[in-house]
Amino acid sequence: MFPDSFPGLWEVPMIDYSDSRGMPCNMIDGCYPPTNEQEAYDLLSRNFERHYTSTSRAPFPMFMHAFWFQKYPFTLSGKY
Repeated sequence: MFPDSFPGLWEVPMIDYSDSRGMPCNMIDGCYPPTNEQEAYDLLSRNFERHYTSTSRAPFPMFMHAFWFQKYPFTLSGKY
């Protein structure tokens, strides 16, 4: 057992997202904001595809604050 081991506690790495301008962001709500449903979908889809097709075996966490949904309510639509 490792000296800093905490059984039952998981550490989830933060990945780098890439916003619509190509700038890195660690949390979705830290990216350049989408202006409509399609841009929100594209942001998530593009980053998922990039991560999924890479050689990384890390999880694909989607970190964001509830305020992001309040400020951009179209992100809740789920149309796509």
